[in-house]
Amino acid sequence: MLITLTMVNIFILGAVVKDFYFPSYSSFARIRLGNFLQKMEGTISVSYAITCLIKSSVCLFVACKGISALFGLEDYGLITIQTGLIMTYLSFIVYDNTVEMQNWVSETYSYYAFPFQVIIPVIAWIFAEIKSRWRIFKEKSKKSGTRKRKNVSTGNMQSD
Repeated sequence: MLITLTMVNIFILGAVVKDFYFPSYSSFARIRLGNFLQKMEGTISVSYAITCLIKSSVCLFVACKGISALFGLEDYGLITIQTGLIMTYLSFIVYDNTVEMQNWVSETYSYYAFPFQVIIPVIAWIFAEIKSRWRIFKEKSKKSGTRKRKNVSTGNMQSD
């Protein structure tokens, strides 16, 4: 679907597609099929709004689940409002506008992305593997430490 939308944007806007911050909005604004189908940018605006709502909701849900797991809370719902307010506040102070955000993404984001998308998950995976294998090792050592053997003189089973 992303490839199709990108191709539609390129076919409609041409080489200037890279000059737009929201090329889908601009390309749908240019679509006119007679007097019947015009001003399609409203549908794209609604689509953007719904997509942003879903993306923010998933981000808030995951953040609340992670924070509740980090602090050992049983119900993540207790911190949902506070986390949502913090996310909203930070969204207003991090960037003043889309141009500033786009400049940060093009100049700085790659330095932040690699550690958070590669290095930290690999380190977390390694620690999870070590923890898992350590737990399995402890379980095996408990089982092997309480072996039963047969007493030769009485014929009864004994624990070590």
